[in-house]
Amino acid sequence: MQYTHLKSDGISAAYDANHTGTFDNDGFNQNLVMVNINQKINDAFQLRGNFQYTHYNADLDAGAYTDDKLYTTTNKNTQAGIGADYKIGGGAIHFNYNYNSVTRNYLDDSATLISQGGSFSSSSFNGKSHYVELYGNFNLDSHIDLLAGVDYRNQSVGEESQSISSYGSFPSAIGSDSARVRQFAAYASFLLKNMGGFNLELGGRYNSFNKYGNVFTYSINPSYVLNDKLKLFANLSSGFSAPTLYQLYSPYVNPFGELKPEKTVSTESGIQYSDQHFNARALYFNRSTKDNIVFYGGDPNFPGGYYLNLDKQKDHGVEVEANLKAGLFTFSGNYTYTTGKVTTPVGGKDSTFYNLYRIPKNTFNLSIGLQATRALYLSGALRQVGKRIEAVYGAAPTSVDAFAYYTLDGNAEYKICKEFKVFADFKNITNQQFFDVPGFNSKKFNFMAGVSLHF
Repeated sequence: MQYTHLKSDGISAAYDANHTGTFDNDGFNQNLVMVNINQKINDAFQLRGNFQYTHYNADLDAGAYTDDKLYTTTNKNTQAGIGADYKIGGGAIHFNYNYNSVTRNYLDDSATLISQGGSFSSSSFNGKSHYVELYGNFNLDSHIDLLAGVDYRNQSVGEESQSISSYGSFPSAIGSDSARVRQFAAYASFLLKNMGGFNLELGGRYNSFNKYGNVFTYSINPSYVLNDKLKLFANLSSGFSAPTLYQLYSPYVNPFGELKPEKTVSTESGIQYSDQHFNARALYFNRSTKDNIVFYGGDPNFPGGYYLNLDKQKDHGVEVEANLKAGLFTFSGNYTYTTGKVTTPVGGKDSTFYNLYRIPKNTFNLSIGLQATRALYLSGALRQVGKRIEAVYGAAPTSVDAFAYYTLDGNAEYKICKEFKVFADFKNITNQQFFDVPGFNSKKFNFMAGVSLHF
């Protein structure tokens, strides 16, 4: 059983670029209750149950660089589920059912009368989902494992909104009976292992949607291990992502026809080395996406914007990571390079351009740990994020630089005895002003300290 209460007076969500000092703090108040239950019936059969309820209130701002002192939101989320596990032979059968209900309310009521230029807006969203799955994992022999199962999903969303200003009153509503989608899937995965260092996983998934028809996706993962230390691996897989209910039924629905699902084919290849004190891994990835879904705000005939499909997207990059233990020290680091481009009709002709908004081309992380004494452990971490581009909302397709930044963090733990330790985490020690999303603040220097008891 768990109860969590978290409250903060907050900082301004929007960045005060002109340093006016008039932006108010946007605080929040959250309460969470969670219960998990496990009951072992016998050596082969186990039952599970879970429940979680979250309620929080928060202050919001009008958007990037724009303050709003009267914009608030209330969110309620209820999750509940049951499950069972049954061991049979060399494997087990698992059953899960989960229910999720989300309610989000937004209110922005200006202190000025409508007749004097004020405004009022209120929105309420209600979403519900049911998820059921039955699957089994079996060890068929020393070289073959099998995972197979089926699942069913049912999702619905409802919305009621009202906006009033000097331009008039604009109500809107989405009925949960019409904004609904159902999906059935069956899948299986075979793992061939310990074949003289060779391993192979073959997987497939059949998806049936009431709205988009049937789709089959696959995954092929071969690998080869040399001398129990060096591993060569590759992956070929396909993916499928259906439009969300919000993309299909919100006020930003595509005015020219229904959205198509995204379909992706990805490849990976790499090498990994591992021994008692050192582990390193490097890989190259390539991803091709057809009909990727984006939000478009550059159409003057639809100033609110809408979701649409682009023709095709190609992304690729490199990931490198390493971990080393040397005496009392531990070192770990990783580097990722990502780039891509989209090809889509513009003015009757195909146009290709870089469009990985908010995704940095270069990201680097480094951490160092020191077991200073038997009781004292110290660590530090450096995170470097390269330049990104940002779409300009409500304008023709263009971008602005989102500047690179770094953060430096620290941690200290002191074990007083086996059951009791104290700790402190220090974030953004150099007090950097940085932006993950331009126009919205991120936390400067902050820290957390506490105690941990374990019996």
